[in-house]
Amino acid sequence: MIGFFLDAMETSSKHTLKTRVAQSDIDRDTLDAVHKLLGREPRGMLGLYYSEQTGLPAVVEVSCLVDLRPFPTLYWLIEPTICYWLDRLEAQGVIRELQEVIDASELMRSAMRADHDWYRD
Repeated sequence: MIGFFLDAMETSSKHTLKTRVAQSDIDRDTLDAVHKLLGREPRGMLGLYYSEQTGLPAVVEVSCLVDLRPFPTLYWLIEPTICYWLDRLEAQGVIRELQEVIDASELMRSAMRADHDWYRD
């Protein structure tokens, strides 16, 4: 299954992202489009990445602190086609398999704990 995931990532080059645009440089129409794609007003948004192919907003970059509270998701994928394909991979168990790889590796578990500690502190 992980091989399928890696193959899908390799062949998804049609979904490359444009350079990050800072939140302060995003116009109102784009913010409205992000709101519509997210289903809510974006909170803690730092920047936005666009799909190079469609020109649509694709990824929202979020601060690690929102309203002075830790926010665990730093990147929100919002481009519908990419979301669909990621959903298909998740439905096929890829995330579970990746978690099993992490669980089996002391090095990866240690790195994950260190990352969590860094954000907590």
